[in-house]
Amino acid sequence: MTGPSLNDALMRFITGPRMRVFRGRVVEIVGDTIKVQLGDNTEIVRAYRHIGVLAVGDYVDVVQSGNRGYILGVLDPPQPGVIANGSFEQADAGAQPRHWLTYHVSTPALVDVLATQTRDGQRALRVTSTASGGTPGIDSYVYSTPVGVAPDQSYALRGWAQGPAGSTQTMDAYLGAMWFATVEDRYPTVVAANSTAASVIPVPNGEWTPLAGFVTVPAGATGMSVFLRTVSSTGESGSVFWDTVDGIQT
Repeated sequence: MTGPSLNDALMRFITGPRMRVFRGRVVEIVGDTIKVQLGDNTEIVRAYRHIGVLAVGDYVDVVQSGNRGYILGVLDPPQPGVIANGSFEQADAGAQPRHWLTYHVSTPALVDVLATQTRDGQRALRVTSTASGGTPGIDSYVYSTPVGVAPDQSYALRGWAQGPAGSTQTMDAYLGAMWFATVEDRYPTVVAANSTAASVIPVPNGEWTPLAGFVTVPAGATGMSVFLRTVSSTGESGSVFWDTVDGIQT
């Protein structure tokens, strides 16, 4: 009588109570033990070979339970992102987010980077209405430094937003893309209308809420920025925090 196959053992393993599945990059191979780094984090887990040839630098799917893991498959390398400093860890003078620009449609907002109400890392972006009673109130864009694109390319955008905990404010958030004739252009000098990928109306206070969607590069555009639009359509004072913003070509 033979024992269970590796596949049978693996199925019991991955259905265990402490199972998790993640993607990471191989950083070391010693025999059948593989070290896998999770994204840009410093956490490194050990996994056991379950597929064919692996090389340092491969991106893999790993299933882990406790201190054991199995590599399930090799992935294509991730597409480069279109956003620098999407988690707002880098700030310039005046707590301004590095690699991001601002444009105020109406009353200027206060834009800064804070170490409070963060979702990921040590900092988050805050956009604050400094006036009340106006119409239409704050309508401000914070947008990433333009990058080169080509017409008909598709991009997946994602970000997170929330209002201050304990607040009763009503603020709206929009995530999308701006289109430029060149990467040197700045808003509002665009070649096509902005594309909104997702919105949250109103933004929940004290609860990080995801925004995600897709945009397609229009004809005539060779530059793209990802925008975070914060709106107070009622004219009241308020803030929206943004964090973990990214965009990749699909």
